[in-house]
Amino acid sequence: METKGVSPLVDLVVSSQVERPVEIAGLTSCNDSARCPGGQACQPDLTCQ
Repeated sequence: METKGVSPLVDLVVSSQVERPVEIAGLTSCNDSARCPGGQACQPDLTCQ
């Protein structure tokens, strides 16, 4: 079947992902207590306290 004067539908999707470190005064993120300042321990929410 030939159709004249009808444009095909085209979906264009453009996306981008960027990771940037965020610094918040007084907050130290951690995975274990070795990354925490002296006397602090890594908590379940991954912050040093």
